[in-house]
Amino acid sequence: MRNLLLILVMFGLTACGASKEAAPVMPMPVPYYEKHSEVQLLKRKPEKPDQTHDIVRQLFKASMAFAVPEQANIADNIRAELLIDPLKTGEELEAQLSDKGRKFHDTVMVSHIIRATLVAPDFKVTSVTPEEQALSYSDSTQWKWILEPTAPGSYTVDLTITALVNVGDKSSLHTLKTYNKTLNVEITPKQEASQWLEKYWQWLFSTLLLPLAIWVYKSRKK
Repeated sequence: MRNLLLILVMFGLTACGASKEAAPVMPMPVPYYEKHSEVQLLKRKPEKPDQTHDIVRQLFKASMAFAVPEQANIADNIRAELLIDPLKTGEELEAQLSDKGRKFHDTVMVSHIIRATLVAPDFKVTSVTPEEQALSYSDSTQWKWILEPTAPGSYTVDLTITALVNVGDKSSLHTLKTYNKTLNVEITPKQEASQWLEKYWQWLFSTLLLPLAIWVYKSRKK
């Protein structure tokens, strides 16, 4: 009987040891900040579709003509004009330009919305028309600027044409510079003397010319 109890006790201890060894160890849950750390998020590369083909499809050729004087006086307000038309030739557009001075025409890639800017750091530039316009198919699209020179000298005028295209969703627009040309404009001081005389002729007459005329008259009389 004693031996039987001893055998039962040993069997129970063995079973308990086996159950402990067989018990599965549950893994600790990984915290959220470790699973979504900044390093792991930065390693993720966003998948962007190739949008080059979509952008190219929105561009097409058009003729352009531009006019700006090659030389002007410091007292003049210089007028610059740009015309863009997808249906006319460059020669036809150049003949349409109303402003006098140097004219030229070229071909440019455009979209349905165009932005034209004229940058001239040595002038006071005023845009007569909106810089960003929708391209017209019934008439030539026109841009106009007025440039006021501030000092005599040789300066540059920079013309830039930018196409606005849709990228991704239709609400976002991407700017694509398609044309750029730099032109020189010479500002002369020829009218400065005449302007000074026009402004101060009364002072000049009363202070210099009239006393000189009186002196000459008296000298001859003697």
